[in-house]
Amino acid sequence: MEKTLFEQMGGTYTRQGDYLLPDLSLVPQEERPIGVWGERRRKYLKEHRRVLYYSLFTSGNLHSHLADVEGQAQEMFEQLAKQMAEKQGVTEALKAGDMMAWVRKMNNIRNAAEEAIYNDHLCVRGRAVPSGTALPGPLAALQGFYISPITDLTFGRY
Repeated sequence: MEKTLFEQMGGTYTRQGDYLLPDLSLVPQEERPIGVWGERRRKYLKEHRRVLYYSLFTSGNLHSHLADVEGQAQEMFEQLAKQMAEKQGVTEALKAGDMMAWVRKMNNIRNAAEEAIYNDHLCVRGRAVPSGTALPGPLAALQGFYISPITDLTFGRY
């Protein structure tokens, strides 16, 4: 009997009753934690970018993609919150002097940083066309409406 393509490539079978089942296994992956940002990215991909989600899922790269997004987003969040706090003058002196004002400002900074990262890096929202922008021909009717940009989120570019 001639070998199947699976056997020619080194695959083996196991007999289960009258059936031969291929011996398949998943490629082992390193375990890296996926936090809030990774879960938000997974939800966005599953709901809005299904082809990319299932492509990453079936190729076995989804977990590593989500872990990479988690790390990048966490670093970006910490850096952005620190920069915003410095720019708005939120210091340890304010914390010591007026604790409630410090908490209000830090909560505002944290919410703004989370929203910026979510909208700009985890998912891409439609962007408004500025009123001064001249759009060609049929696109002129879209003035003032939201247009979703063409993106390549696989590599973090847009």
